[in-house]
Amino acid sequence: MSGIPSDLFNSLLKLQPAAYGQRYLSAVGFVILYWDHLLTFTDEVELIWTRPFNRIKFLFIVLRYGVGTSHLVVCYAVSGLSRNTPDSFCMGFLAVVAAMALLSWMIVNYLMILGMYALWDRRQWVLKTLLIAYAISACISCGMACASVVEFVHNTRFDNQFFHMCAVDVRPKYWVGIWASQVLFNVLVLTLLFINASSRPRTEDVKLMNDLRRDGGLFYLTLTTSQAMFLLCFLNLILSVVDHGTEGLFLVAVPFSWAAITVTACRLTLRLQRMLVDEERQVYYETVELRMFQ
Repeated sequence: MSGIPSDLFNSLLKLQPAAYGQRYLSAVGFVILYWDHLLTFTDEVELIWTRPFNRIKFLFIVLRYGVGTSHLVVCYAVSGLSRNTPDSFCMGFLAVVAAMALLSWMIVNYLMILGMYALWDRRQWVLKTLLIAYAISACISCGMACASVVEFVHNTRFDNQFFHMCAVDVRPKYWVGIWASQVLFNVLVLTLLFINASSRPRTEDVKLMNDLRRDGGLFYLTLTTSQAMFLLCFLNLILSVVDHGTEGLFLVAVPFSWAAITVTACRLTLRLQRMLVDEERQVYYETVELRMFQ
């Protein structure tokens, strides 16, 4: 890179790991997202498109297709394939994608609440505890996300010279708070999950995992979703803390985290919908049997 001033060259070297990390992790997330869509499309047709409209169906459609479309835009913005893109594109793209990302993460948290509520045999105190924690976490995340987007818009540009991607010059000071609130909420969910598992009566010769298996796929999908949420939120929290706003590390894992969480949440949604279908069939068969013996 001859002809580039040494201070600019050092700055580019500092930004390069984050720029390429974000680019490649976005591509990995894109592949995971759409490959899982292909794998579960048959279940989607059976459990979503052919079923009556309900809240789970609505959340699923917003989550799967909203995130899928947004991820296409993200991949384009960081791919390096575009040239001479105006800064206004990055500003608008950032605002829209940030809103979709926040909405999708709130949907995932709500779906985890539904899974937890079912696992706890629909106990009202569990639902109230989770909803209160969810409301607090959502308010904190929304407030800090809005403040961060305002900072983003004023510090976002398209790098036409070197990386050919949308770039953010500084880390918003409220960025850490978004991930901290998400981590705390997921700690609560994981705690309730393991309290539910360990509090069940069992004999000494029965292992804990045998009790957990009675919940079937719902437990494991809820656990997987909450664990993934916790680990990925914690990863983003750590990257936000170690990045002082000039390295670009705070955004590296966001696209991949978004895609991975969406995949696990969509599978959880399909499982919840499967439970509703099975309950409806059970009620139908019981009604038919009752009429036969009357």
